[in-house]
Amino acid sequence: MSIDDHERTCLVPQGTRPSDGTAGVELRYPGSDGGPRYGSYAHACVIGRGEDCTVRLVAPEVSRRHAEIFPRDGAWWVRDLGSSNGTLVNGRPIARLRFVGTLTLELGQDGPRVRVTAPPPPPWPRRRPPLPSKTSPPLPRRRL
Repeated sequence: MSIDDHERTCLVPQGTRPSDGTAGVELRYPGSDGGPRYGSYAHACVIGRGEDCTVRLVAPEVSRRHAEIFPRDGAWWVRDLGSSNGTLVNGRPIARLRFVGTLTLELGQDGPRVRVTAPPPPPWPRRRPPLPSKTSPPLPRRRL
């Protein structure tokens, strides 16, 4: 059974955009018309050729459930879900990877590429001393 170019690159996004303004992860991948497709997710998303995937890529190199991108402890992670052809970053297979900024996932050696951009983690909250209220006693003065 041969797969023509249209079937090889047909991408069907299945996810949702965050509606609450949460800083999510941005995905960019090639569309079936050759132009880029985009998705924005504030939750975990699965990439694969299965109909239940958040981002569906119909290509022979892509497994039904190929990779997952997910937030944990204020950072974004990507992991391979036991795919047949592996998930690569910079030509090297990964099992699980924490990332900040932009990286390109290769779904198999010659498979489709997905560009992923994650926001920087939130800064640690600084604790500020409480401001004195009108009812609190005055602060002690230092004597010189």
